[in-house]
Amino acid sequence: MKVEMVEEEDLKGVVLNQRYLVQNYIDKGAYGQVLEIFDTENPSVPLVIKVITQFKSFSRELSTMKALQDEDKKRQKSDRMKKKIGLMPTVEHHGVVLCHDPEVQAKNKVSSKRSVNSLIQTGGKGFFLEDLEKLGSSRYFIIMPRYGKNLSQYFISNQ
Repeated sequence: MKVEMVEEEDLKGVVLNQRYLVQNYIDKGAYGQVLEIFDTENPSVPLVIKVITQFKSFSRELSTMKALQDEDKKRQKSDRMKKKIGLMPTVEHHGVVLCHDPEVQAKNKVSSKRSVNSLIQTGGKGFFLEDLEKLGSSRYFIIMPRYGKNLSQYFISNQ
């Protein structure tokens, strides 16, 4: 399966929602790519924008992570686990940006309502991106804190 990527030079310097300045390309992953952004309203919080091209796979992973995090929280509340560290890193989304065009919606069988419901179920805060033409309307976008590591690196370094 070929994943269409956004060209990094096309995005550098773009301001999204009159707030988020796209700065640098960081890396590509299983679902798309990650770019560094600067939040002009909250400059002390380092953020990234994930450009998701494989939404169905990504939404399954997000749902699975949420279920694991919920289970982890239950275990931490039990008496014998109170002093233990959780098994899953908590991924708190700064905001989730859902956008798509009718072609992608039909191809992926994903409706706006389903996307928003999925977002609410996973505890995300949603808003729609105003500047679709700058990023390409056939992709989904997630704005979240920059952790400095992907999950694989996180698990390896915290063992």
